[in-house]
Amino acid sequence: MVRRRHALGLPGVSLAWGLWAPASAMTAGLDAADRARLGRSGLRALPAEDALALFDAALSDDRAVLVPALLDTEALRPRAADGTLPPMLRGLVRAPARPAAAAPPAEAATFAETLARTPAADREQTVLDLVRTHIAAVLGHTAGTVADPGRTLQDLGFDSLTSVELRNRLGAATGLRLPSTLVFDHPSAAAIARHVLSLLPGDGPGPESGVLDQLDRLESALRTLPDDGTATKVDLRLRALLARWGEARAGAVDEDSGPDVASATDDELFGYLDNELETS
Repeated sequence: MVRRRHALGLPGVSLAWGLWAPASAMTAGLDAADRARLGRSGLRALPAEDALALFDAALSDDRAVLVPALLDTEALRPRAADGTLPPMLRGLVRAPARPAAAAPPAEAATFAETLARTPAADREQTVLDLVRTHIAAVLGHTAGTVADPGRTLQDLGFDSLTSVELRNRLGAATGLRLPSTLVFDHPSAAAIARHVLSLLPGDGPGPESGVLDQLDRLESALRTLPDDGTATKVDLRLRALLARWGEARAGAVDEDSGPDVASATDDELFGYLDNELETS
């Protein structure tokens, strides 16, 4: 709209404000960890007097769109070096030249050496410890305070910004190119650790890793399931599946002993469960 006004010779300016130091309705919910994360991203808080001075300067500027923000170029340099700096900020700092066959970062090389010396049975725990350390750092907590590795990161307070920061941290620590959907696809510390381990050189996780990842995603989906008829259907299917799984574990699976969980109707599942209860 402002650009259109300028094209018509009319006054107007759009200001994309950075963070102000005084709390406002938009920033009152930011805690110390949030502000620390913003600082690591290169965004510093504008003192009120500086912000007002920038506002006065913007009114006398003939450009349609301005970004009054206080940026910390020293905080931006590491992101420029590892290639994670947003394109719009790349003109503010000079990134070092990166050779075509660049060596892995020192942190990644050190972790690879540590993992190579770790017994196969302990490799997953080693990766999990790394993941939990970086989760705590992103949240501004003390290392090792993520007590339950099966708890979803959304429950811990992760959002899209913290998810990307965790992805970047783990990528730098391991030397892996991890997807931006890492936390969405693997929603807990344990799930991320298994995925990262599967990408690292070595034996990788056991064959159960894929099943456990699927269970992690299922658990995350169940947390947001509406309390309606869908929940009842899911409950029935899970109970029937668990019953079949118990039979399989006991080595007494009968292919004709019950309905197919994926295609059975609600009546068939209710009947199957009733029969199971009567005979148990």
